[in-house]
Amino acid sequence: MLNLVSFFRRTSAQVEQHPRFGRLGLITFSLAIALSAAGCSEKNSPPVSAAASSETNAVISEVSHAPTYDAPPQTTAIALNGTEPDLAQMNRELRKWLMRNHRRPKNFEEFAASANVQFPPPPAGKKYSIDSRMHVVLIKQ
Repeated sequence: MLNLVSFFRRTSAQVEQHPRFGRLGLITFSLAIALSAAGCSEKNSPPVSAAASSETNAVISEVSHAPTYDAPPQTTAIALNGTEPDLAQMNRELRKWLMRNHRRPKNFEEFAASANVQFPPPPAGKKYSIDSRMHVVLIKQ
């Protein structure tokens, strides 16, 4: 440590006398020396025992292999407005499906199969379809 102090005094005197560095160079140099000296100290941390590390590994392995239980998908039932199905509610379900899957369904059947929604049967002579604006509509068969 004494050598470091004497080195600092000699070098700071040289830096202060140098026309290019001056006081700002001295401050910068002092800061660099102080930071490098602070980084060289040994950290006094207690050694980790083998038993503690094996216990930690056992806990980590138990957590990583813990089974996950997903809740079963909730099924929504679409109501009828008199004799007609509620197309507004079906469109809301289509929007939810689009947000979940980040793509358009190929047809209404694909949407109905993967939406976890119970759709009412279409009226006689009609079927459900998805138009180009991504709305559920009733069309003639």
